[in-house]
Amino acid sequence: MMEGIKIEKCPICEGCKLEVFFEYSGFRLIHCLKCDLIMNEHVALIIQGSSPDGLIDATYDDSWIMMRQRYIQDTFLQHASFNILLLEVFCPHKGDLLEIGSGTGEFIFMAKNAGWKATGVEPSEKACIFADERFGIQMINHVWQTGVLEQNKKFEAIVFWHVLEHMADPVGFLKEISGLLKPDGKIFFSIPNRDSFTNAVYGPYSPLFMERDHLFHYNATNLTLLLEEAGLKPVSLFSRETYQKMESDLNALSKISNRPDSGSLDQMMGMIARLQSQHQGHELFCIAVSLFL
Repeated sequence: MMEGIKIEKCPICEGCKLEVFFEYSGFRLIHCLKCDLIMNEHVALIIQGSSPDGLIDATYDDSWIMMRQRYIQDTFLQHASFNILLLEVFCPHKGDLLEIGSGTGEFIFMAKNAGWKATGVEPSEKACIFADERFGIQMINHVWQTGVLEQNKKFEAIVFWHVLEHMADPVGFLKEISGLLKPDGKIFFSIPNRDSFTNAVYGPYSPLFMERDHLFHYNATNLTLLLEEAGLKPVSLFSRETYQKMESDLNALSKISNRPDSGSLDQMMGMIARLQSQHQGHELFCIAVSLFL
């Protein structure tokens, strides 16, 4: 635990009414009572110029690469294909695309096949090697910073899927990347949803809360505040719940509460529709534009 380094105010709403949400082994989560943001106390350590040693290498290790290999079909079918569809809908005029945090390269692979001139930046060396060997894609192996890009490079689209929750300075990050947009350019991103059914089922023991490299846990309300602080306007902000995730969470709930497991298809699809309509799906998606372009 960090001694003498504490979060004094919420980085989004600047609220000072903070309390401990839960304490885990090696870190604890802090809850802002004003905007409902939940944050990892390691944020204060990173902002002061340090971070847990070897966090990237320890998190994205050989076992993580093996996991990505096992679930590569799911990554394509449940994530990359949906994400590329968003670009077709909201940004049909293809051009230069930047993906920050490209993982093992599935989305970059689909973007290139869809006609985009795609650049990927990924901090994990093992992930970059995998993408090169599997897809023939050369990504920039570096922790994100604008200096890794070609000078004065601008993009029609900037995407980052499940990356924002890892950024210690989300306002600064969003302001920085909005400066890389071409006129009429758009930002696309997704994040785990703090108000998800998964979190409701598991409470503080949710796998989403227990990810030590998740620095922030956003919901639709405080995410909107964050976008305003960064000078961005959402074109679309919605939540998504997949059938597979719903089935998994209902089965977990049945074991916790000794209730029957997942119901009929009709019941599950009705529940998915209700959750998504109330911004309670597993993920939040946002398409945003800069207010200053």
